[in-house]
Amino acid sequence: MDGLPRGVRRIGRILSIGFPLPGTRVDNYNIVAAPSFFDYDALVINPHAVSTYIDAVIDGTAEARTFGGRAVSAVPAAPDAEPLADVLARRSEETRMLLEHGGAVICFAHPPRRHDLATGGIDDYWWLDDPPSLVPAHGTETVVVDATHPLAPFVIGQAANIAYTARIVANDARVFAESRGGAAVAAELPRPHGQIVLLPALNAIPSGEPRYAMTEILQSCIRRLIGALAEGRAPDWVADAALAGIEDRVRAVDSARHARDAAQARLDDAQAAHDALARYRLLLWQEGALGLEPVVRDALRLIGFDVYDTDPAAITLRRDGTLILLEVDASAEAVGMAAHYRLRERMEQAIAGSVARPRGLVLVNGYRLRDPAQRPPQASPELRAAADMMGYGIATTASLFGAVAAHLRGDDDAVAAYRQRLMSETGALG
Repeated sequence: MDGLPRGVRRIGRILSIGFPLPGTRVDNYNIVAAPSFFDYDALVINPHAVSTYIDAVIDGTAEARTFGGRAVSAVPAAPDAEPLADVLARRSEETRMLLEHGGAVICFAHPPRRHDLATGGIDDYWWLDDPPSLVPAHGTETVVVDATHPLAPFVIGQAANIAYTARIVANDARVFAESRGGAAVAAELPRPHGQIVLLPALNAIPSGEPRYAMTEILQSCIRRLIGALAEGRAPDWVADAALAGIEDRVRAVDSARHARDAAQARLDDAQAAHDALARYRLLLWQEGALGLEPVVRDALRLIGFDVYDTDPAAITLRRDGTLILLEVDASAEAVGMAAHYRLRERMEQAIAGSVARPRGLVLVNGYRLRDPAQRPPQASPELRAAADMMGYGIATTASLFGAVAAHLRGDDDAVAAYRQRLMSETGALG
């Protein structure tokens, strides 16, 4: 038992754009190459770095490719390249979806800059439906005014490294850090879904051990913000911490787990037995080499044929000295001539290599999505005519299902009669 309360988010995956953030639960990308934002629980983004990168893509000094490897160009006419404007437009929709499923956006606030794309201009906060109001401002001294906010420890920890470049203008924001003169420099913006938190810009990204200390604090703050637990398992020594009554509860959990495992084993056995029998119903509606043909082979074995399927494309049957070349085909309409052409080629090859002419059989599952009792003739007129001309038989997989049902209820006479028809009759079996 890990003691997790119900409803706690366990993962806390973070996507960081333009802000190096080492961590096992963090993916670092640029704005173009990143996976979809909505697959994460939190997005950390530095608009200043994003802005610089977009300008480099526009002027051609930076190569850009999507997460899927497709080239991106600021010029829509560039051959085989996705327009930059289209990629950036998707990020807006992805941010909205991230917020709607309760995700968080943590943004280092910078005054917005404009970018001229072929389709028009955008500023650095195009990815937000309701961008924040930011006014240029510069300073290094901050005061945390709401220490209960989940991101307050990060601002406190980076106090000596802050160099804010904007103040936040939002009367309804939850401000948790101000400049020395009382301007809002860190705040959570009101949103109907998810959370958007603006942090003051940093003077520099720390390197070495300070970077790991910074990222651990930031990730811890984000986990608190979104309700995720710290990653990893509890240390071994935690199990030795004394709690009155814990041993009884451990035994109760173990007992319940054993009962669950035993019940699961019974369920698995029952399900396997059910599936082994119920799979014969696939004869009534399935198609293809994976869905229908393995069940056909097993059904033919069940009713007494020797089935040779070393080569799944050249299945043969044997019974009482009779060799049968088998083809199987299915369709949502009447089954056409494809099975005939395969069977004709196999029969010609067999005749060329042997004196004895083999028997041919085509099993069809025509109009496979209709009730078998309401199906028209399942083989097309052309296929029936070809069977009459070449002297091979056509039977339905629904009739094979009927033979399986007869075998299971012990009607050996019905099974034997069906086998004999497959071995002797030509044309479409009624």
